[in-house]
Parts: sequence; C-alpha cells; structure tokens
Amino acid sequence: MIKAGSPVRLRGVLAAWLVVAVLSAGFAHTVAASAPTQGGVVLDRYGGLRTFGGASLDTSGAGRWSWDIARAVTLAPSGGGWTLDGWGGAHPFGGAPALTGLPYWYGWDIARALVVLPDGHSGYVLDGWGTIHQFGGAPALSGEPFWQGQDMARGLDVHLDSSGTPDGGAVLDAAGGLHPFGTYPYSLTAPPSYPGRDMYVGLHDVGGHVYAVGRFGIVTEVTTGGSLAPDWSGYADSGADDGIRDVVLAGATGGGAQPVSFMARYAWQQATGPRGGAVLDGYGGLHPFGGLSLDMAGASYWPNWDIARSVALMPGGAGGWTLDAWGGIHPFGAAPALSGYPVWHGWDIARALVVNPDGHSGYEMDAYGGLHPFGGAPQLNGAPYWSGWYIATGLVVHYDSAGTPDGGWTLDAWGGTHNFGAAPAAPGPQYWAGRLMYIGLHATYGGDMYAIGRWGPVSATTGENFRPWWSGYSDWGSWDILRDIALVGDDSTARPSQPVSADASSTYWHHVWVYNFNIGPVRQGLPLDCESAALEEATRAKGNDISQYTIFNALPNYDKGPATWSGGHIAQWGDPYGEFVGNVYGSESRGTGYGVYDPPLVAVARQFGFNAVGVERGGPEVVFNAIAMGQPVLIITSDTYTPVATYWWTAYDGRAVPYSLSDHAVTIVSEDGVAGTITLNDVWDGRMKTFTMSQFASFWTAYLDMAVILQ
Repeated sequence: MIKAGSPVRLRGVLAAWLVVAVLSAGFAHTVAASAPTQGGVVLDRYGGLRTFGGASLDTSGAGRWSWDIARAVTLAPSGGGWTLDGWGGAHPFGGAPALTGLPYWYGWDIARALVVLPDGHSGYVLDGWGTIHQFGGAPALSGEPFWQGQDMARGLDVHLDSSGTPDGGAVLDAAGGLHPFGTYPYSLTAPPSYPGRDMYVGLHDVGGHVYAVGRFGIVTEVTTGGSLAPDWSGYADSGADDGIRDVVLAGATGGGAQPVSFMARYAWQQATGPRGGAVLDGYGGLHPFGGLSLDMAGASYWPNWDIARSVALMPGGAGGWTLDAWGGIHPFGAAPALSGYPVWHGWDIARALVVNPDGHSGYEMDAYGGLHPFGGAPQLNGAPYWSGWYIATGLVVHYDSAGTPDGGWTLDAWGGTHNFGAAPAAPGPQYWAGRLMYIGLHATYGGDMYAIGRWGPVSATTGENFRPWWSGYSDWGSWDILRDIALVGDDSTARPSQPVSADASSTYWHHVWVYNFNIGPVRQGLPLDCESAALEEATRAKGNDISQYTIFNALPNYDKGPATWSGGHIAQWGDPYGEFVGNVYGSESRGTGYGVYDPPLVAVARQFGFNAVGVERGGPEVVFNAIAMGQPVLIITSDTYTPVATYWWTAYDGRAVPYSLSDHAVTIVSEDGVAGTITLNDVWDGRMKTFTMSQFASFWTAYLDMAVILQ
C-alpha cells in the first residue's frame, strides 16, 4: 500500500485516489535473454497484443477490455510481461509474476507509464500529472516534472547506475517535451513538439536507444545521433484509427525504417496541422473558430436561401467544398473543382459530402441514404437505404491503411449509426426515436466520430482523444440555421467543452421531448371550407390569427357549375391547384362543391405575410421535421384517417387532378417523438385526434402527400 501523504508519491489530490496496482513504460535499459530479442509488440486500446519482427512472445492471460482503457505494455525479464490499464491495474501475461504495492485509481483514467526493473518485481508507475510512484522496494526518485491538475505526462525511462540502482530518468509529455531528471547521461533530441496538443503515448529505451511513441504508432528515436533500426517485418499499424496505445521494441537492430501506412502518416500530418474548425450555416456562410485560418476565397453564398447542407475541409485549412441541397459541390480557397457527382436540380435531397484523402474523389449521400461516388471513388455496398424517407443525415467513410475506401457509417436523423462494408460497429449519439435531432456525422483525422445535433450541439461517439479547439465558436441560439460543423486539431490536452448557448441548448432539449402548439381548436364555419379553417389554425400557431372567412374570400373561386360524371366517377371539373373548386355550400358526393389544394393556400398565406411552402409527395419525415422545428403544418388527407383510393378527373385547363370524395384538411398541433405520436385538430368538429406516427404516415401518404408549412 502506498503511504498517504508521501510528497513523492501523491502531490495533493492524487492521495485520495491511490489504492494498489501498476503503470507502464518499458524496461530500464535491459531485456533478459528469455525475453524476445528481435522485433517487438504493439498494444491496442482494448489490450490486444500484436507481435512483429519475429518476436516470440507468450501473450496468454493478457488483459482484454471492450472499452478504450489499455495504456502501456512492459516485457518481463523472464518472458511474458504486463499490460497497464488507465486506472493503474497491471495485468500479467505469459507467466510473468503478479506485481504488488502499486497505486490504483478506481474509475480515474490517469495511469500512464510503468517501468519494471531487472529484478522482475520492483519498479515505478508514472501518473498523468507527472508523479513517479515506486513499488516492490524500488528506491524513490526525485526531480521529475509535475503538472498540477493537468494530464500531461505520457512516458517514463529510468536510468540505472553501474550497480543496477535507479538514479534518474526522463519523462515525455503529451506535446513532445522531454524532461530529464536525476542522473540521466543520454544526450536527447526532443521529437517534434506540438504545444498544447496530445500527440505522444510513451517513452522507452532499448539497447541504449531512447524512443518516443506517438499517436497512430509512429516511433521516433530521441537519442542524439542514434541509429535505431529494429526488425519491423510483419509490423502493421491501424491507419487513421488512433487505436495504438504503445509500441515496445525488443531489439534495436536487424531492420530499418518503420513502415508507416499512408493513412497513419496522413492522420498524423493532419492532427499536427492547424487547429479549430468551421461552422456552415444554411445560406452557405462559413465561420472558422479555434484559431483556424481558413481560406474562404470564392465560397458560395445564397442570401436568405437555406440551401447549404455540408462542408468538407482541405488539410491545413487551405480551402474546402460546400455541398448544396441539390447536390452541387462548390470549391473555395485552394480546393480544386470536383466532377462526376450527381445533381438533383430543384430537389432538396443531398445531405452529406465526403472528399477522400486524394482530394479529388469522394461520395455524396442523399436523404434516403443512397451513396453516390464521384471522381473515381469505388462503389461502396451495404449502406442502409430508406426509400422515400428523408432520414439519412450523416456519412463517414472507412479507409484501409493504404487509403482505399472500404466501408463506412451512416447516421440517421434519430441518432442511429449504421456501419457497412469493412467498417466495424460503432456507438452512436443519444437516440431519440421519432425525433429528427441530428444533421451530420463526421470523423476527425484521428478517427474519432462525432454527431452534430440541430442547433449545433456536438456529441463525440468514439475515441478518448476528441478534444476540439472551441475558442471563438458560437451558434445561433434557437434559430435552426446551423447546417454543419467540420473539426480539425481535435487533440487539445485541456479537454475544453463546447460552448453551447442557453437558447440553443434549451431549444434542442425542448424538441427532444415534445412539440406542442399552445392554441385552441378551430371549427370550420363554411360547409366545405376545411382548408381555410385549417390555415387559420396554422396562422394562430404563428401568433397572427387570420380569419378563415378572410382566407376564403382571398382564394380564387371560378365556380363553373357541378362536375361531369362518367361511370360513377368524376370525369371533368375545375382545377383545385389553381382555385377553390365548386360551391362552398355544395356537396362532394353530388359533385357540386369540393375544395382547394396547396398552391392557392400557399399564395394566400404569403399574401398575409407568412413564409409558406407547399409540399407534395415529400414523405412523412417532411411533416415530422417541420413540426419539430416549430413550424405549423396543414395537411390534405382523408376524413376517414385511413388509406383511401385515389381517382382522377381532367380539369377544364387540361390538368390531371387526383381526388377522393373524402378529401379533408386539418392542422397538426402536437408531435411527441418519444411517444411516437402526432396530434391534429379536426376542424370539422373542433376535436383533437392523436395517431401514431406510423398510422399518420399510412393515411397521409396514401392520398396526395400534400401539405402547407408555415416556416
């Protein structure tokens, strides 16, 4: 048991957390003959061990976890070794003995490095604040650096004097700084340093060669004038997946330079580049933050037109591309023009853009989940597809170590994350069934995925290195105009939280649970004018009540008499797309009065100052999304609230007109995404009626799919 109050071991608040266990950084200068003398071993985030270079290592009994907690591996002089977890637990494998007297921080990921001395039972643990804790009879060390309250220390190497007694060492910090203390005779050249960033995971020594282990498994010798050339045969990294937690070498010769994959090198270069990110608004405006100097020259902008949907940035902030809702891709800064992508002119269907690391190929995703490669990108198969349902919002592509796309992840608007191809299953953000709460999914250069919620809240879904630079970030409060957030430099050691405004946060959570228009019911005053009554209720919800009689009098009505019938069905009549058809006091069943469709209602609403849009064949998600954004919706449906048959007549102007003699207009007044219900006001009797979302979808989509939305 480590003694509470020891200034060397505890330094302040760490004292309350110490129990018993261990940490990892490698052997103190020697490796026994029974341990591997060639190659080495790689530790991944879950405790998996992979040998390379001909190393023969017994890994039986090694600790394995389903979460990112493995931090270091140490080889034992008699064979096998120990895996260190972030709480300080030391897990022997391959016959290595259990270690005792070690610190343990239950529930606190703070253990960073372990050195086991040649006796195989004593040594040192380094915590993230820099304190070195001895165990098993090892002598105390002093003079090490200390970062009060900051998780900065990453690696430890201990020096032994001629009698084998520890007398000093060196600590590596997260940004690349080297800090010798006590007696440490090596002349060191620090690896590339990145102030404020978390780029390194370990420090080791093999045969007098001291080396730093960086993220993505990149090894850099720091011994001045050294010539570290281990046997790397069979070594493989994890590409841009920042999942390597340690690399321990068993020998310093027998090979050459480390074989770093294209994607690991790419991810390292981007992770050490400019920091921050950029926000995209619906008009195409780009808003950098976190110190990112983004070249926005030539960026497209559509004033007062909510048409921008996604943004992809070039490495280093040299430029990027904006995706519009029709599928157009617009370069800015130094980004080259892209070609071969789909365009849906006039259709708001494009949702996500991914540009591959080659800078000219990539993928567009439509709102149904369809993936559309361009620029020579390979076709990706297995992605989910929701035909006719505007639900897909985000896309991340998975690459093999050579940079070839081989799968990915799709995010739906409810928060479901769907892997396909070679991409492994991954957790998603908080899931809200029936609530359209998410607008995008991205991955950092280090492979950490994050989902973007409406109004801007960002949810990290994978990885512990998700530490964006948020300085200067801001949202638009309750205004739902934020469309994308692209992050770079996600490796701050300070772990800052996103500054979400109170209005944005409260609006987000309000829409998660329920949306209800606090208005009383309206009853129609004219026998066949349900449309004007429903529109009056919608205007009430917007805070400006326009009487149904005023609305009806503003509608075109060129009554040319009753319908012409043939075979029991209407053959010819007026055009409800242009006017109110028939007499408002007439009868649908006798063909003397009917109603009106969305275009005239939209025109009248705009006449009274409302931003109205008509919807036809848009799918139920269009309605759900509008209600969730606080936009009243008038729908044209059947008064039976069940699927009905649709017939057709020919208007006097030649238009083919779909109809049902149970045609009715109502206004949706409430949506509960958690319960999965829709409540509408039936203006015929002034009563509220609640249906499940699936029931609503069945009867509304069976007839016209027509609505008027007051935005």
